[in-house]
Amino acid sequence: MQLRRQVILTIIILAGLCIPGMLNGEDCMTTECHTQFKEMKQLHFPADDNCTRCHDKTGKHKFKLVNQVDVCFDCHDENRKGKYVHSAITKRDCVGCHDPHGGPIKYYLKSAGTTALCASCHEKEATKKKVVHAPLETGDCADCHRPHAADHEFLLKSPKDKLCLSCHGEPPAEAPSKTRAKRASKKARAGKAKSFIPLSKYKHVHSIVEQGCSECHDPHTTDFKYLLPTEPGDICVKCHEDIGGSVPGLKHAALESYEKCIACHDPHGSQVADNLKKKLPELCLSACHNRTRGKSDGTRRNVAKDLTLNPFKHAPLEEGECLDCHAPHNSGFYRLFTSAYPPGTYAEYKPGAYEFCFNCHDEELVKTKATTTATNFRDGSQNLHYLHVNRKKGRTCLMCHEGHSGKLEKMLRQTVPFGTWSLPIGFTRTPTGGTCSPGCHKPFDYKH
Repeated sequence: MQLRRQVILTIIILAGLCIPGMLNGEDCMTTECHTQFKEMKQLHFPADDNCTRCHDKTGKHKFKLVNQVDVCFDCHDENRKGKYVHSAITKRDCVGCHDPHGGPIKYYLKSAGTTALCASCHEKEATKKKVVHAPLETGDCADCHRPHAADHEFLLKSPKDKLCLSCHGEPPAEAPSKTRAKRASKKARAGKAKSFIPLSKYKHVHSIVEQGCSECHDPHTTDFKYLLPTEPGDICVKCHEDIGGSVPGLKHAALESYEKCIACHDPHGSQVADNLKKKLPELCLSACHNRTRGKSDGTRRNVAKDLTLNPFKHAPLEEGECLDCHAPHNSGFYRLFTSAYPPGTYAEYKPGAYEFCFNCHDEELVKTKATTTATNFRDGSQNLHYLHVNRKKGRTCLMCHEGHSGKLEKMLRQTVPFGTWSLPIGFTRTPTGGTCSPGCHKPFDYKH
């Protein structure tokens, strides 16, 4: 009887070992079979615990996957829940990214760093471009994307605008994570300091920002600064066609520079209207017009320096209204003026030729040959403005007057450009008029 019990118990134990559900990792990872799994730093728990969670035995050392379509989702069903699902999931290709048994890398990924792993399917040339988004550069695709499923397009962790501002919004109140600190350090060494965009503090926000950052920036990599798809400025004319592109006429020099529009405008927002970086005239005088530009004959001046030295200033500039006289982007008129003005030092007088000046000043200054009221620049009733301007070879206003500021009253110039010679005017005011003795004619005096 005792012998019979021992035989029955032995049969039961041997039968149990043949039941697939009882097959464990130690049975499979013998000295003869699947020894490579023993060397893995991390084992997928079914491989370590019970191989038959995933495999069905069909014969002597023959197996098939349990429910081959959804074998992974028997445990990991949450990974396919979302409005948008990674194509690898929909194709049941989990093993494209994960080793199903284990490995040395977290989550049993087949490659260290998600950049190399993702690039096995996605665009491999991306990281070869000149400018690479920091998370992509440091192998942190999962900083922006969920690997399996998400409720936002492109498997983003949150809506596009909110996602970008989670890094580029308000400066963090506390120290960043080790990963982001390392990335920030790398960017600083590369001269790419992280920029914060405090939209909540801006009085004026660029309308396109509300449509999403990717309207202007490539989220991964480009050949252009700031991850723009084209050179700065060229992207702006897609919306602002009336400002750049093929618009005829003279262009503001800033539009010809590399930074173009963003030389003057903050592309995201500003405390100043039109998203200007500073108020006028500070913007103009601190960015470009604080150095001598163009010719050395006095036709292009260091406007900022002159303003600090000269006691007499043109009223629009003194009031900060540069745009009263100049178009900020392009113009069909001389020196980006807002209306007609003849270029050069000499021009034939015609009605409308000096529309720019007579938007403010009285055109009777040059239309009336004899007057005692239109101007004090007269000899008796002889109008000396008329004498100088209203003729075939008339002198233009800027031949005798400065455009921005001057040392003399009425912003009279001390010298006049004449070819390569700065011709002196020699003007002196008197109680009843004045005198001048320029190189162009003998000394004259006048009394009004």
